Amino acid sequence: MNLINIISNILYLIPKYLHLPVEFQARRISQNLEREMYYLQSLINKSGRGIDIGANRGLYTYALSKLCTSVEAFEPQPWCSELIREYSKKFNKNINVYDCALSNSNSTLELNIPIVHGKIRTGLLTGLASFSKPEVEHKILSVSVNCLDEYNFQDVVFIKIDVEGHESKVIEGAKMTILRDHPIILIEIEQRHLGNIPIDVIFNQIISLGYNGFFLQSGQLTPINLFDVNLHQDLLQNQIPYINNFIFKPSD
Repeated sequence: MNLINIISNILYLIPKYLHLPVEFQARRISQNLEREMYYLQSLINKSGRGIDIGANRGLYTYALSKLCTSVEAFEPQPWCSELIREYSKKFNKNINVYDCALSNSNSTLELNIPIVHGKIRTGLLTGLASFSKPEVEHKILSVSVNCLDEYNFQDVVFIKIDVEGHESKVIEGAKMTILRDHPIILIEIEQRHLGNIPIDVIFNQIISLGYNGFFLQSGQLTPINLFDVNLHQDLLQNQIPYINNFIFKPSD
């Protein structure tokens, strides 16, 4: 039985408010968290607010809640945001949950959620919901979208973004917050979700706001100019770790 199945079986037996901490600790002990998760403490070196955009089941929200004075978690999938909210109400009052997505305007968009074996993914495999229409069978969920700048959050020290191809619009809607507070930015970007837009376009969009880009390789921050999309995002090879998370630090 693989780890996902083991964790799923455990979560099935416990109250919802325990799902997030139990899943996080199970993944931590088995070293099944994203490599960047273990690096967060070295990135966040001052107190302030963390923002988790595309929080999904809340693993980064949970980690950030231990390092930031407060965390704002944005997640439009109700079965995911519910788990974060249940944990927050019971244990951690510094997490605020928003049942919406972020973009560059205030509107409503259709979120496409893959269907597997006749069911939508509401369990551990919920990370593939996207505003882009997938080729596989999917369910459409109408969700509210807002701009991060509209919330006027202060003292933002860290922003994590995981939005499956919607990165450029999220950054555009967060531009004033980024320019004002210069937070560390951790963002997942994959060429396969961008269509005809080169991944460098997203890199340069963030760099133009006064940032230097990096990715983790062999446990070390590596300058983003050494990233090769054909090498580091080749799903068919397994010799080099797949790189899809990028860290941007203020250049000043």
